[in-house]
Amino acid sequence: MASLAIAGSLALVSVLADARWAPSDKPAQIQCRIGPVEHTIAGHIWYLYACDDGESIGFVSSIEEPQSRRQIFVLQEKGRVKVSISGQGKAVDPSAAYRWARKLTPEQVSALYRKAQSAKKNPA
Repeated sequence: MASLAIAGSLALVSVLADARWAPSDKPAQIQCRIGPVEHTIAGHIWYLYACDDGESIGFVSSIEEPQSRRQIFVLQEKGRVKVSISGQGKAVDPSAAYRWARKLTPEQVSALYRKAQSAKKNPA
């Protein structure tokens, strides 16, 4: 299975190093470390990251509490958008955010990717 790592700001890199998830059809070792940028989805703040494949993005529901974190991965490939969700916890119900992500067009995913790129890239 491919792995996808989410890393936060300089102060949070060690806290977030264990946040991993990935779709089964994406090549191994996609890293989503560019960001984060706050993005509001369904009334909740999520943290947006850009991935090193140059087109995919990830959202994390919390950067402070790894055990209650939800992640949404938006894979853009061959003009199609695929969404997966993982994590657990009750702090944020991810269903509205998941429904929102499933409606994203490739153009919207690209715009969110550029938004995440506007943040400094975090060190590995």
